[in-house]
Amino acid sequence: MLRGISFDGLGSVAEPCPNSGLDAIRIQQAHTVDIENAAINHFHNNGVDVIPGESNVSVLIDGSDIRNTCGAGVNVAPTGGHTANVTIGNSTISNAGTGVLAAEGATAWLTGDTITANTTGIQTTGTGVINSFGDNQIYGNATNGAATHDVDQYGAAILPPVSTSPPATVTPPATTTTTATATPPAPSCVVPKLTGLKLSTARTRLTAAHCKLGKVTRRKTKQRNKIGVVVSQKQKAGSKLANGASVNVTVGKR
Repeated sequence: MLRGISFDGLGSVAEPCPNSGLDAIRIQQAHTVDIENAAINHFHNNGVDVIPGESNVSVLIDGSDIRNTCGAGVNVAPTGGHTANVTIGNSTISNAGTGVLAAEGATAWLTGDTITANTTGIQTTGTGVINSFGDNQIYGNATNGAATHDVDQYGAAILPPVSTSPPATVTPPATTTTTATATPPAPSCVVPKLTGLKLSTARTRLTAAHCKLGKVTRRKTKQRNKIGVVVSQKQKAGSKLANGASVNVTVGKR
């Protein structure tokens, strides 16, 4: 967990990139990483560089401000056949070469983000995937780019509407073949571990896991570090539930 930390590359190097810091945060070997309320500024390469080579990784970036990076604001490029699943929520990415880049083996989920004033807003390469929950602002980039999928609140792809209007002129073919397109099944809710997370971060993580926040119970605590933080959850982490299932939590209060 990296919470409330400011990273500034400072200094300058020769143009075309005036920033001296290389990467603010580089993730090479980890299973789960949470980055919360971080400020990242003036880096020569990437703000957050997710490049696991030893294992698959899950990363959550929430409530963060990433700006002035000559590479990508968030670069997701796993190696060695591994995968990286990165959720970016309630964050701003600006003045980067690319706001979010998802390469081979990467899946990025965007919710509540503002991505603006970059050379390229969002970009995928190879099998990389970027899913958008439809509540992002991606504008004012030289090239905005497009998400691989627009998804609903449970992470299921939103299929384009099927037109029922016949064409102006209908010429029936000699042989008519009808092909039915099946709607893919909605993904299951796999309950994530929420204890120790702020409520807003827990909500973002639940959305990315195809679940939703259920009943929130508030319990008094004398431990200052547990105020506003999830102290327990009713549904166990790792449980597999129906798509969109509610997960109840208890949050500490004064």
